[in-house]
Amino acid sequence: MSAPFDVLAIGPHPDDVEIFCGGTVALMVRQQRQVAILDLTQGELSSRGTVTIRAVEAQAAARVLGVQTRLQLGLPDGHIRVDDASCTALVRVLRQLRPRIVLAPWRQERHPDHEAAAELIYRAVFMAGLRRYDEEQGFAPHTVTEVLSYPMRVEAPIRMLVDITEVMDIKLSAMAQHASQLAPRADAAPTLVGSAESGEALRARDRYFGAMAGCSFAEGFVTRSVPVIQDPVALFSGRGAPHFFQEPT
Repeated sequence: MSAPFDVLAIGPHPDDVEIFCGGTVALMVRQQRQVAILDLTQGELSSRGTVTIRAVEAQAAARVLGVQTRLQLGLPDGHIRVDDASCTALVRVLRQLRPRIVLAPWRQERHPDHEAAAELIYRAVFMAGLRRYDEEQGFAPHTVTEVLSYPMRVEAPIRMLVDITEVMDIKLSAMAQHASQLAPRADAAPTLVGSAESGEALRARDRYFGAMAGCSFAEGFVTRSVPVIQDPVALFSGRGAPHFFQEPT
């Protein structure tokens, strides 16, 4: 595990990163960025699978994405809280990995763990930069450049789109590793992500963002800050230059 990392993708549960920002993770790996994944919980309250099965699936998905480092914070599934213990544990990971960019859930979501995770991550990112916070542990303060929030199942004020067309097959393959959660099964309890319609709906969401971006598939993010640049010509020129999109009204 070598720090600093360019990107740390954080998910409340072991499959969230793959489902909601897996394309961006795969794209960053392809661009030779240093990327790590952090799962906040083991997903022990899932209606399907077990902690052991989910851990195996998570590591398999990480290999598909090309990520070398995937960590587990071990917070209680269904009980993510913005408390001192959880914040300190996350601050220590941030200071160890020292990511430039953090990918995190958007603050408004269907699952209470996702909303709590969003608040916890924002708090920990701030505290990680304070020299006197948890200073007895000996980890140097670290300032994250930006938190990019990925929406899950609610509409969000998207400010940035990442074209994942060239890695969409990798994203789908990584998602498929989480078979205990995502594969439709007649002999298991019905779940939202495990329904026959779920895969089609998730693919349609990325295609919708792709239509906004002028490509086949994209992932959308909300930025907390407005980017400040000195050379607009360089930003909007050459390979990788951003596309304009029509903001939803």
